[in-house]
This record gives sequence, structure tokens and C-alpha cells, in this order.
Amino acid sequence: MIYSIKKALATTLLLLCIYTSHSQSGKAPLQRKDCFFGVHFDFHATAADTEIGKTVTADMIDAFLEQVKPDFVQVDSKGHPGVASFPTKVGTAAGGFTKDALKIWRQETAKYGVGLYAHYSGLLDKAALKKHPNWGVVDGNKKVSTELASVFSNYEDSLMIPQLEELIKNYNIDGVWIDGDTWATQPDYSQNALAQFKKQTGISTVTANKNTSAYKALVRFERAAFIRYVNKYVNQLHNFDKNVEIGTNWLYSSYAPLPIDVDVDFLSGDIPSSQGDLHKVAFDARTFSSQALTYNKPWDLMSWGFDNKGIRSTDVLFQEAAEVIAMGGAWQCYFPQNRDASIKKNYLNTLTEAARFMRARQAYCQHATPVKQIAVLYSGTNQLTKNTGIFQNIDIATVRNTLYALLDNQQPAEIIMEHQLNARANDYPLIVVPELGVAQQYQEKLLQYVSNGGTLLLLGPDNAMKFAKYAGVQLNKSATGKASTLNLKPGNAAYSFSIQPFALQSGTEEIKDVLAGENASANTLPVAAVRKYGKGQIACLFINQSSAASNAKYAVYKQMLDAVTEKLFTNPMVQVTGSRNVHVTINMVNGKTVINLINTKNAANGAIPALEPLTVKLHSAKKLQIKLQPENTTPKYDYANNTYTIQVPGFKIHEMIVAE
Repeated sequence: MIYSIKKALATTLLLLCIYTSHSQSGKAPLQRKDCFFGVHFDFHATAADTEIGKTVTADMIDAFLEQVKPDFVQVDSKGHPGVASFPTKVGTAAGGFTKDALKIWRQETAKYGVGLYAHYSGLLDKAALKKHPNWGVVDGNKKVSTELASVFSNYEDSLMIPQLEELIKNYNIDGVWIDGDTWATQPDYSQNALAQFKKQTGISTVTANKNTSAYKALVRFERAAFIRYVNKYVNQLHNFDKNVEIGTNWLYSSYAPLPIDVDVDFLSGDIPSSQGDLHKVAFDARTFSSQALTYNKPWDLMSWGFDNKGIRSTDVLFQEAAEVIAMGGAWQCYFPQNRDASIKKNYLNTLTEAARFMRARQAYCQHATPVKQIAVLYSGTNQLTKNTGIFQNIDIATVRNTLYALLDNQQPAEIIMEHQLNARANDYPLIVVPELGVAQQYQEKLLQYVSNGGTLLLLGPDNAMKFAKYAGVQLNKSATGKASTLNLKPGNAAYSFSIQPFALQSGTEEIKDVLAGENASANTLPVAAVRKYGKGQIACLFINQSSAASNAKYAVYKQMLDAVTEKLFTNPMVQVTGSRNVHVTINMVNGKTVINLINTKNAANGAIPALEPLTVKLHSAKKLQIKLQPENTTPKYDYANNTYTIQVPGFKIHEMIVAE
């Protein structure tokens, strides 16, 4: 009893010390909306970890905070094994503790005014299912999972929420980053799941056959159940502490392209180094940006700072960071902790360089708002209809490839989701619809957009047929349903593309010169066409993009898309020449126009070759001062006919033209 009183008193004094040092620092942690650069640590503790905290010291954490100066830090609290790396009284704790590492993290981050977030695995929890096997998801073969908890079980009420409340109460954390939830959830055939499904739908028999209507209804039902599960823990934690901020890894992203109806405080996702393709980062940045613009939510993306070879090169990490911050997001970098929750010193140099890169660009990227030019439509309805899981990132290759082609053609393209059309469609001069298409209930919104003066570009024969009445095209009746082959010979190679034989009605014009040189004379079918509709126009590119899967064929398809886009998007704000290895974004930041230029060359032994000099044309009737940042130098430029022609010297990773 005396020991318990002493322990309670010590805990109270420690927390008092934290609050006092926090106030003495004169700097409160930033809210997530004001954060720009963060660092994520975790190590997914297990029962075999018996010396947690052994080498963790205040000096170690201070050295990291003083050297790197992040806005926030995310550290381990419970990983996918379900074992807590702090001395929990609610769930399963690790094998042993020398010190309470999380309390030291809280003490030192509070002293420096740095936000502390707990990395916490949600539905992935092996330890909980070992104790409560009836909490596990049941698959279509009646196998009970030993890793993934069911949202229809008592897991959330009995363990997850009480343990998160314990974390908030005992450590005064600023927020929680929930992992192992959105991307991990799977179809559930547990008794509770099927009983609730039958009660709501009346369907009593569901098999694992993914082609049946019953299975598809079950998936829709369980998506809604997952959102209710997230909504419950978010609301209860906000009620427990109104200041705690909560984000769920990959929720409301390309994995789950839904309207935001849960009060999460921020959007976030991590991109493993095994998936660290620069184009994927660009795509995910734009899906989050599209949600953030619609719902006023802060967002970030996390790059893994390591791979199976060790620490990744700073050039590659900076490329990924540039893609994120050029869209107005925050960026964080992830490194694993040691098994005792300490941090490795060999990460500090990389993180320090990352901090320098980020801070040099913060004034020109943070809270940036994209200037609307081109949007690629992402049909969440069609993705989720085709998706046979709960939230898996599948069936969106044509969306990705369309965005990639536009970006690789130096077009400042964004993503717009169907549920965002009402709020944002009219902002864009051009909306491109990839072959994933658009759900029927949103077609009228696109037609209204065109009537108001927008330009709609439909890619692929399926989209052309859906809008045939308005686009003024129809399939050649003698060849209905039969795709022809378009053989192209750019250079010395030959490529074949699938193309439907469309006839153009009166008032619909063929878009010519889509194919260059010998290809133009070899083709007798219209490749693209355009027709006026209301105050705008509807265009079609009849090539089947999915037949351009290889990298070489993609390059040819990209050229065709570029030719069509140039004829439709005739008044771009910015034009960039000099290299095809550059991505472009145009933003407004504090009244300034900021043109981001990102070197997309591939790394050679970890190093990104410098980009060639560029010529950038900025069309503006305003008299502007032009600077290159972060160097704060004045480039060579001239101004004529309301156009600034700016000469940008070659650069390493990321350059910004700032005009004001």
C-alpha cells in the first residue's frame, strides 16, 4: 500500500514536472495543422523485449531534438504484435522495463515544445487475439485470424479505447497515429458480423465467392461498419480529451476514397521503401490534397528512411519530400527504434539534412493552395465497386497512369474525387476521366461542369460510349464491339494499341496530329475527337490505355495524351521546357505565386543527377518580382506580351520560382 502511494505520488510529480517545464519553455507544441516536418519512430515491441528503456536517456532525446528540431515526433506505444512498449495496466505489456521510455519522451518533447504522438496499432493485435480468440476476424473458409481483430467484437470497447485513454491520461500525449486499421481490415464472416449483416439486409447466406451479389453486399456493409468503428474511438477519445489529435493511417486516401464523415484531426499515410516509387508519392500526395482542400484537413505523408540495404540516400528522400510539400502537405521520415526503445545515432545525420531541406522551403510550401489547372477524376464509387476487399488500393492503374502521364508532360495536374465535384469541379479548366470511368450518378455533374464552360477529356472507348450522345460519337455499326489494332512505329520500335472504330457525328471534329510522322499516315481511324457542349467542350481519346501497360508503350501513350491535352488546354498559366524529367506544381502561398520544379530523374547509386537548365514561361498581366528559392537569387528573365520567360539554371532536387 505504501509502495502504491509512493508510486502514485512519483507519477503525479513527474507529470507536474512535465507541465511545468512545458510552460517554462514558452513554446506549446504546434497543432497538427501548423506542423511541417515530423519524425516517426517505432519498433513493434514483443514479449521478448525485456529491457525497454535500458539505454533511453533524456540526453539522447535532447540531442535528437536540438539537432533535428522536428515539429512533432511519433513514437512506439503498441505495434502489430499487440504488445505495449509502455507499462500498461489495460493490455499486454512487453517482457520487461528498465525505465519508462515513453515518459522520458514526453518529458523532453514537452520541454522543447515538440508534439508527441503515439504510434498505436489498431485492429492488428496478436496479443489481444491470443487472450481472446473469439475477437478475431473469420475468413470465408471459417478460419479465425490470430492477428486481425473484428470490428464486430469487444476489442474496441474492452481494450483499444481504454488503453488509448490510459496513454492520454498517463503521458499527456498530443495525439495518436493509428496504424494497422484501414489497410489491414478484411471481409469478416464471424458470427457477430453475419448476424448484424442479416439483420440489416435480410441476407442469410454469404459464401466466399466474390462474384455474388451477397458477397458484394457484405463488403459494402462491412465498410460502413469499419467507418462506425473509427468514428466511435475518435469521438470517445475527443470526449476524453478535447485537445488530443487523431489520425488513422491511410483513411480517406486512395485506399478509402470516401467523403470525410469522421472527425479525424489529420490525414496521414506511410509509404514503405519497397513501394517508394516517386510517382506513387506524387499520386498519394494529390489524393490527400484533394480531400484536404474539400474538408479543410491537414495532411502529411511519411517516407521510410531505410530499406533492406540500410539508410536510403538523402537525394531519394528529398525527392519524395518535394512531391509532398509541393502539394501543400507536411512530410515525416520514419526510422525504427532499437529494441529497448532508444534511437540510433546513425540516423541523426540524415534527419538533420532532411530538416535543413524542409526548413529552407517551409515559407514557400506550407499551407500552399494549388492553382487549378488540370484535374484527373478518381471514381471512388467504381474503385470500391470493383474492389473485392474492404479497402485495398486496387483497380486504379488507369487513374495513376493518367496522372503520371500528365505530370511527366510537365502539366500541373491534381486529383478530384467524385464526391468533391460539387464543391470544386468548376475551378478547373480541364478535367480528365481515366478508364476507371465515372459512376452513373455523377455523370450529370460532369455534364453540368461542361455546360458551365469546362473541358472534359474522356479516355478510352468505354467512357466515349457512356457519353456518346453528348460527345457526338458512335461505334461503327459494322464493327460494334470489335477493337481494332493501331500499330505505331516511333523510332525503330513497333507497338500495338487497342482502338475502337468510332464514327463522328455532325458537329464533332477530329483532333488531328495526335500521331506523329509515319504513324499519322498509317492510321485511318479517328484517334481523338472534340465537340462543343454548352459553354464548354467534350473530347474523347479512343485509345485503350490499359493496352499500354509496358513502360515503352506508356511513353508512346503519354505522347498521344500530351498532343490531345495541348489542343484542349490552350491557356496554361505555366509552360516548362528543357527537360521531360521534371514535375511542376503551381501554388499560391501568402499572396505569392510559387512554381515548384521537381527533378524526377532516377538515382544512380543513391545519387540523383542534376537536372538540365529549364525555360519557364509564366503568363501574367501583373508586374512581378521573380526570385529563385531557396537560394534567394534573381534569375535571368524577360517580360513581353504578358509573359515572363524565366531561365532556371540546372538544379539538384527541388527549385521554386517565387513571383510577387
